[in-house]
Amino acid sequence: MAESPGSFLDLVFLGSFLLVTSPVLLDELEEKLQLKFKVSPEDVDLIRTRLQINALVVKPGIVLDIVGDDPDDNRVLEAALAGEADYVVSGDRHLLKLGSVEGIPILTTRQFMDIVEAVF
Repeated sequence: MAESPGSFLDLVFLGSFLLVTSPVLLDELEEKLQLKFKVSPEDVDLIRTRLQINALVVKPGIVLDIVGDDPDDNRVLEAALAGEADYVVSGDRHLLKLGSVEGIPILTTRQFMDIVEAVF
């Protein structure tokens, strides 16, 4: 199975698992897609809309200060805890360095896809 973030999103859109996200994380995704990956505004809107339809969008009621080197990464952890996620999937080195948060493993996309592949 491919390990790309695109393959990961394909599985989200197929309903293979439930993605947990938040409005703040969706905003950040929009920004990254446009600025870093030069995705057209139309495609960014389409991706965001599909994620909002297919994901559990939570509004965390907690504020964490676990990742000091990159405080924005705390928003990922807040969403994971608010949505009672089984895993945090990220390529971010600050998050991966933690290994887990409150018992939730933090995995690379490849590690997560290996788990998914073993189940299917």
